[in-house]
Amino acid sequence: METVDILEYIEFTRMAKAERMKTEALNEIYLLIGFDMDKTLTEETCWTEEDCLNAEPNIEMVQVIKKVSLRDITFIYTGRQLELFNATYRWLMRQEIRVWGVTNFKMPADIYVDDRAINPFLNTKIITKKTSTHSAWQKPEKEVKFYDPVTLDHCNNCSNDCDNCECGNV
Repeated sequence: METVDILEYIEFTRMAKAERMKTEALNEIYLLIGFDMDKTLTEETCWTEEDCLNAEPNIEMVQVIKKVSLRDITFIYTGRQLELFNATYRWLMRQEIRVWGVTNFKMPADIYVDDRAINPFLNTKIITKKTSTHSAWQKPEKEVKFYDPVTLDHCNNCSNDCDNCECGNV
């Protein structure tokens, strides 16, 4: 599976926001970015206060949020219950992560960084990948198809594997 460089995607989003706002002053464009905790900033899911306090940090993502927090407005968006928020704040402070707040309510944001997220726009229209020889954003070589969740990877019309379907009804 190809991955998207998060920092590069953030700058891509900043440019798109500047274009929508009809400004070229990228230094005046701030993004609101939500980061998930479990299996994003941490390596595991935390269910108890002890789990939260002792969670192993995802070093790469911790470095990303620290860098992004210097420029943009970052917050934690988590599925953790309120009784785990004190432990969550203490873990964030130990990692020296500065955020504007922690919430378990969905709020407007320019970007969410989450282990379970999928961006249907990115995945269907402009799927991009960073190549080793070129740092620009590129369209994929092959068109991406989404399969019907009921039939999984099969055509609704003829039951063939969608990658090999010849009926044209995929």
